[in-house]
Amino acid sequence: MSLKGLEGGSNLIAGYTIQDIDETGGTYFYYGFQKADGGWLILRTDTASTSYRLCVGSGAYTTAWTNKSTQSYGYIA
Repeated sequence: MSLKGLEGGSNLIAGYTIQDIDETGGTYFYYGFQKADGGWLILRTDTASTSYRLCVGSGAYTTAWTNKSTQSYGYIA
């Protein structure tokens, strides 16, 4: 997994376990994380600009991952 350059990345994903990695797309790479309580986040990396955006939820991780390309992503706060 290449999260190089993600400031504060280790704090951002504390308590989450990596579940899925998709580095097959040309424009975006996706990294799916989940907590034991069902909370999840999907990190999207723009391969051209090296920008990062998040989508966060609290249930139905499998569905969110399946639909990762159509999720709404926001800035990392």
